[in-house]
Amino acid sequence: MDVTNKALIEEIVKRVEQKLGELEGGSPIGEEVNYTRRLLSEKDIVEHNKAGIKKIVYSKNTIVTDVAKDYAKNFKIELIEQN
Repeated sequence: MDVTNKALIEEIVKRVEQKLGELEGGSPIGEEVNYTRRLLSEKDIVEHNKAGIKKIVYSKNTIVTDVAKDYAKNFKIELIEQN
């Protein structure tokens, strides 16, 4: 696969992930997202960071891994537990 095709595929995947995030209750890209899954991992935060999300609101029932918390802190992503 050449570089052009790889970049195009990555852009398509990014846009699909953004749209799926919006469908799951997320706010517009670049602001915040409401995270609805049971586990919030570093991988999830990395993907939100790539999409420009700087605030993640999650349920009190969501488990946030320590690595995810560290990544969020290092990249200045605000994690907010919703009551």
